[in-house]
Amino acid sequence: MNKLTMLDYVKETPGVLRTNIEQYTTLVDPLMKEVQQKEIKRILLVASGSSHNACYCARSFVEKVSGLEVRIITPYTFTYYENDIKENDLVLVVTQSGLSTNAIEALKIIKKKECKAICLTGNKNSDVKDVADVVIEYGVGEELVGYVTKGVSSLVLFLDLFAVAYSGKTEYLDELKKTADLNEEMIDQATNFIQRHYKNFTSMSWVYS
Repeated sequence: MNKLTMLDYVKETPGVLRTNIEQYTTLVDPLMKEVQQKEIKRILLVASGSSHNACYCARSFVEKVSGLEVRIITPYTFTYYENDIKENDLVLVVTQSGLSTNAIEALKIIKKKECKAICLTGNKNSDVKDVADVVIEYGVGEELVGYVTKGVSSLVLFLDLFAVAYSGKTEYLDELKKTADLNEEMIDQATNFIQRHYKNFTSMSWVYS
């Protein structure tokens, strides 16, 4: 069996997005249960690396649809400097692998403050299960490469779907479905572009993206 590459996971992304949208109520239900008994005014996303990038991608949509403020902070900064949790905060620590030591330390800080430590992850059977009070998978499935892509897109979608479920504004689901189609179209167009200009790309000494 051939080892999967980054491009293989990129190509898997549109299908994963479509599946997650179709079953969005089931996907976000564990997180919805955590907010049903609590008035939420702010979502605090504690994340680093690719998860940090994904949170920024999702923030404007989540704020617009849910009406909640969204703040994003790295686990290191949260753990050592800025960990004041307000009564109406929903604090979510995010780590795709579930192995991030920084994320685990952030979860420990949350527990020390006698707040519920909730972790969003791609693998609920990872190390975070021994620390977090609640572990929620966000629907990425398996991604075994260092530079993740499918995980970023599926995390953005999960946060967007939570905003839809929280607000009840299901009219946005059709817009989210379009993103899966556009993602697939983008992959095809980018692949064709690279093939057409392959010689130019491979002869470059410096490339800025």
